[in-house]
Amino acid sequence: LDRALRVPVAQLISASGTPYDTVANGSGPTYADMVTPAGLKEISTYADWIGPEKSLVIPNKADGTIGTPTPLVRNAHEVGLKLVPYTFRNENQFLPVDLRNGTVPSDYGQALREYELFYRTGIDAVFSDNPDTAVLARSLFAKKR
Repeated sequence: LDRALRVPVAQLISASGTPYDTVANGSGPTYADMVTPAGLKEISTYADWIGPEKSLVIPNKADGTIGTPTPLVRNAHEVGLKLVPYTFRNENQFLPVDLRNGTVPSDYGQALREYELFYRTGIDAVFSDNPDTAVLARSLFAKKR
């Protein structure tokens, strides 16, 4: 597709499981294999971006609070891949527990803080259900640099 369409290609990567084509073919990498340095190098032969689940960039700790960044951003950039993690949302139920405001799952939490933590890792873009918040967060982060 990369050569035929001449558009940037992104490989989406889940935090668990195996891509359907791997299952259908009976062989191939799991998502865990894809985020290793060797897996990222292979992806760079056919894609320009990876779209990892957010937890592959910054996982939550066992208590649900936000953890520390993994080496995924650095490793992907080393082989020329850009990163666009998914999916950022404003509601408490989608945020680490330490970034929630109150206990109502549908209330907005501290999404801007989450974006900032992810932008600090060096990610290149985000998938968001709230693009207005994503743009604001990017602007605020750029001002701090």
